[in-house]
Amino acid sequence: MKILFYGNCQTDVTHRALTFSNPLCEFEYAGNSRRVGHFDENRKNRLLEWCDHIVTQPIMNKNNPDYYQNLLDRHGDKITFMPYIFLDGFFAMSYAPGSIGSTISGVIGQEPIRDMLLKEGFDETLAQFRSGKINFSHQERLKYNFEEMERRDAICHAKVLPFILERYKDQHVMITHNHPIPEMINDIAAQIATRLELNFDPVRMDQPHRYARITLPEFSSLVLPQTVEENGFNYPYDLHWINKGRRLIRIIAKAYDVPVSDRRSDTIADELD
Repeated sequence: MKILFYGNCQTDVTHRALTFSNPLCEFEYAGNSRRVGHFDENRKNRLLEWCDHIVTQPIMNKNNPDYYQNLLDRHGDKITFMPYIFLDGFFAMSYAPGSIGSTISGVIGQEPIRDMLLKEGFDETLAQFRSGKINFSHQERLKYNFEEMERRDAICHAKVLPFILERYKDQHVMITHNHPIPEMINDIAAQIATRLELNFDPVRMDQPHRYARITLPEFSSLVLPQTVEENGFNYPYDLHWINKGRRLIRIIAKAYDVPVSDRRSDTIADELD
């Protein structure tokens, strides 16, 4: 059996999870944008024709040639959809270097910080952040995330929202806004294995060296005291939230040409006065 995984990094690690248990299958991965790497339009088109099955994330942009309905029309039963997972409401902010082209600074959830930086400057923004007075709209964002994931799940053969809703209050289910924990990748892989009649043993996968292969990078994601309080999480906020937040605020400030303070008071010791 020849299987193409076509999508972003979530698709890539799902494909890795299945290769361990299916040595007789041929697996290939193709990125769906230049931002995620492994993107080659000609190679992707060749692989779409080469494979017996296509595991991909539904592209919702109707102007994209690979809009999900177009793929279904062209490839029909060869298609297995898994969702694109995006849950920024679990964090105040997340850093995504690969997103710099679309967000300027590459910081997801930057809007309230950006607006205050442009209006009040770096020092006042940092002071407001330290005092917990900046509204990151956690609940509104998370509500929208869940609604959007429900819409995506409805299109997909592999579902993720049940996994998320069962666990998110008591544990981290996301490493960053779009990097799920490896357990979620395993859950997706198990659903795909059932649909395509592949082998998959989650117990065999539960080994450090294999988990390392399906664990996406953290970069920097920020869980504040108010993130935990507003979302009703039963796990702790980041102990280094001031340091992490300050670094992200600096990144945003520099992206918008806001002067950044280099004074000694911009240290953790002086911030905890």
